[in-house]
Amino acid sequence: MKNSKVIERVGGLLKEEPLSSMDNDTIVKDTWVLEATDPFFGYYNDGHDVNKKPYFYFVVEECPSFETIIRVTHSIRQKVNYDFDAAPGSVYLLKTTFPVIRIRGIDHYCRIKNLQELYLKHGIQFKKSNRKITEQMTQIRTEKFFYVKPVGQDLFLDNIQEEKGYFTLPRYVNWEDFKKLTTEAKYDTSLLFFDAAHAYFYENGKITDLVRIFKEKLTVEKLSAIRNRYWKLLEQK
Repeated sequence: MKNSKVIERVGGLLKEEPLSSMDNDTIVKDTWVLEATDPFFGYYNDGHDVNKKPYFYFVVEECPSFETIIRVTHSIRQKVNYDFDAAPGSVYLLKTTFPVIRIRGIDHYCRIKNLQELYLKHGIQFKKSNRKITEQMTQIRTEKFFYVKPVGQDLFLDNIQEEKGYFTLPRYVNWEDFKKLTTEAKYDTSLLFFDAAHAYFYENGKITDLVRIFKEKLTVEKLSAIRNRYWKLLEQK
């Protein structure tokens, strides 16, 4: 399996996590930046509290296209001496959908303002901060590239973040049913703890639906066991 070829796909991801507004002293004045205060909520909320990596969401006035974000981000990467990942998306909170740019891979908060200023220079306009939220459970969508290695029947491991794996779903499941399915899957205590998100990518002229699993020290065996649990529950419905 170690020699599996890495495949690249374009797709998206849907999840729920608590978000909080960031303080003005760490961001561009009069802008709205949200931080995932508890990323991978389904895993860490079950008692794990190590190796959390911050995720930030720059709220923008208009939804930039996937192409625009990729081009602008590539240009910005040439100007900074640190790496980061950016993806367009949206957050649904306060009964409203807001377009965002999701940022990950930043280890120092002082770089957030610097990144905002660079996006501003490339014509990205940020939404003014007109509301304060704290630990607000939020539905988050992102469009992104997937870099994965096939490791078995309908199983993939993420080639960038070793804690992530994916498996296909035999059929589409809407978000509310997906949350119920995940809750049922976690009743099997032998699987222990994991965070799940609904994902998809475009492949062979169609959409392939997946589950994204986050679990530290994830192995093919653990991912396969979780996949089997989901599939068994779906067969019973």
